[in-house]
Amino acid sequence: MHKTILIILVLWLFYQPGDSATLSGIRTDVRDLVQDTDTNGFRWSSVTLNSRINSAQNLIAAMSRCVSSATYITTNATNREYLLPADFLMPKRASYLVTGTTFYKVLEPTDRIVLDRIATWEYSTRGVPARYYIDYQVTGSSNFVIGLDPFCTTVSSGVNALRVEYYATVPAMSADSDEPFNSADFLSVYHTAIMWYVAAWCKYDDKLYTEAEMFRKNFIDELQILINNIQSKPGWNPIFPSYK
Repeated sequence: MHKTILIILVLWLFYQPGDSATLSGIRTDVRDLVQDTDTNGFRWSSVTLNSRINSAQNLIAAMSRCVSSATYITTNATNREYLLPADFLMPKRASYLVTGTTFYKVLEPTDRIVLDRIATWEYSTRGVPARYYIDYQVTGSSNFVIGLDPFCTTVSSGVNALRVEYYATVPAMSADSDEPFNSADFLSVYHTAIMWYVAAWCKYDDKLYTEAEMFRKNFIDELQILINNIQSKPGWNPIFPSYK
């Protein structure tokens, strides 16, 4: 127990915020934390640790909405709904190209439940979209679609007419040189949260619950700091509660 605490203190002192950790680097730090450093017979395989590291990265990205992306969608007068990218997590905002210009006007978010109160909304309205909704489907490479209201006309539809900014999931790391969170530099200081999460998981494997809880608390603390910092940035949309 005392040796583990000493290792934690050493890592806190020498793991400098802002140094981008790679997949192999995080794996090494986890092994140091859980005292799994015998190269002749690791307790946890690299495959297992890589899987847990990716699980931690996915969880952090989903809870904090720390990764953003954007896409442009070509609209037409036939479809009301359009597939969103496979990495779509939730919307930040959507905007629509103003006809005859290069400018985009922000659309108002709504919901199908609200629109369904208007009995004829799905077939009676056409024009320049003013609202959007996100819907869920259970098949296909992407489970989310974006719908527009009013329905586009031939005049109002066009190439890249719909711009969607969104919070994104993160791709799995596979190469040892891969970095978490799409290699975003401003998130490098939070790479240690991944390490704490995986270390806690390993300690639970060995039923070392006191050490596991210590690592879990470190993970929760860093996650909360990340959430607070992300929510303080300009353009933040969703409001999430504390995870403590």
